[in-house]
Amino acid sequence: MKRFAALLLCCCLAGAWQPAAAQDGNAAVRQLAEQARYWEQRDQPGRARDAWERVLAADPGNEEALGRLAALLEASGEPEQAAELADRLETLNPESRWLRGYREREAVDAVDPDLLAEARRLAGDDRPEAALDAYREAFDGAPPSAARS
Repeated sequence: MKRFAALLLCCCLAGAWQPAAAQDGNAAVRQLAEQARYWEQRDQPGRARDAWERVLAADPGNEEALGRLAALLEASGEPEQAAELADRLETLNPESRWLRGYREREAVDAVDPDLLAEARRLAGDDRPEAALDAYREAFDGAPPSAARS
């Protein structure tokens, strides 16, 4: 009976310790994510990438890190690595807003810039019907919600 009580006490103590450790880990991940966002806002993609990679090292299932790092990799000319992260994110959560944002940027980047320029020219020439047709062709149907500048 004493052995059972000692085992029960150990289990309770271990369970009480884990949430505190998890909270410390969550705080560290939050701080790393803040650093990554800071570097993104300062147009420092290399530093942002390093910070997002550290977030993923601490929390491999972090949706924001997967999505933002995928976008950074895509922008830096590493589409294969970006696609791998997007696939991981899709496996983790197919409805993730970070995945949706990545897919939309991917779709916008696939638009032919000449077709888009033609659509804009037509719109500027006050030819809305032709402009809409050109936009539909450029975006292969309905345009994504992200805008191309």
